[in-house]
Amino acid sequence: MRILFLIGSYGVGGKERQLAELIKVLPSNEFELHLLVKNHSAFYLEGIRDQLRSFRSLDRKHFGLSALIDYAKYISSLKPDIVHSWATPTSVLAIFARLICKHKFILIDGSIRQAPPKVNWLSGYGFQRKVIAWFSNIIVANSLAGLKSYAIDNRKGKVIYNGIDLNRFNNLVDREDIKQKNEIKTPYSIIMVASFSDMKDHDKFINVAKEISYIRQDVTFVAVGNGIHFKRIKKRVLDEHIINVIFIGQVSDVESQVSAVDIGVLFSPHGEGISNSIMEYMALGKPVIADDAGGTGEIVKHGITGYLLANESPKTIAGLISDLLVDNKQRKEMGEAGRKLIRESFTIERMGKEIEKVYQGILVNLTK
Repeated sequence: MRILFLIGSYGVGGKERQLAELIKVLPSNEFELHLLVKNHSAFYLEGIRDQLRSFRSLDRKHFGLSALIDYAKYISSLKPDIVHSWATPTSVLAIFARLICKHKFILIDGSIRQAPPKVNWLSGYGFQRKVIAWFSNIIVANSLAGLKSYAIDNRKGKVIYNGIDLNRFNNLVDREDIKQKNEIKTPYSIIMVASFSDMKDHDKFINVAKEISYIRQDVTFVAVGNGIHFKRIKKRVLDEHIINVIFIGQVSDVESQVSAVDIGVLFSPHGEGISNSIMEYMALGKPVIADDAGGTGEIVKHGITGYLLANESPKTIAGLISDLLVDNKQRKEMGEAGRKLIRESFTIERMGKEIEKVYQGILVNLTK
């Protein structure tokens, strides 16, 4: 079976890493794998080139009519059985390419990775999602909440939870070396791994850090990531003289960074699907404190692997964090419960097997 994966820029990101790890576990004796990207960096490519029959980049900054023509030509020449798209724009391009190229293929849209409380169907993005819902053969979301948010028909929609490669958590940098590198001098630290985007609430992260500083001075808050709001948030910390927050930007050793802290938090009120950051926290045995929005409640078990937040104030959240830091036993039990859940239900091998079943089901129908 010939499968063509489509994605936008192949840089550093959650979906890019997910795709790379999936490609590694799909059996090469059953699937012929090809990858087409808009443009790329080499961040995740080196580990998957051997699994790919071909890799091509359009080397474009933006999608447009010429990109659509390139997509149609490439699909016509490759003749894939399945086109599996990992981004909304590439799904739309694949739909139009199917209309103009002679080769017909099964389209799987795998771009639902968020679960917003409300979708503006009159916006350009909302229209794109409608087109994808109409013309895709299968729509794979990484959470039940995602399917619900985008009103996907049960006959077409399927949930396959994100998986994580547990081998990533071997041979990590020593905790004390990380703390020394980051100049963390406090015994405890809290991490938030997230893009500084409209989807994440770094202001809440800073507010919680401020509240903690009023009751104890032995905690450092570590912000990992970059994005459009990075400079604004960093300036706010400087202007307000908040001394218990550090920024380490975008890193390639996120596993070691998470391993060196005590609690992982994610403030994302607009609705995650299944967050890669949360999976990383749990795989490394860290309790999770996160907004109960989107699919987060499908992975974080309140009171067991951490705490789900509704509309708690920064002061209340600071109290939850402080209580966990005091109670070593509970913190360890929550962390171990999270680690166990990841190993049982959120491995890349499990995800790969479920994707395989989808592909094999398509193969059966094609050969009838």
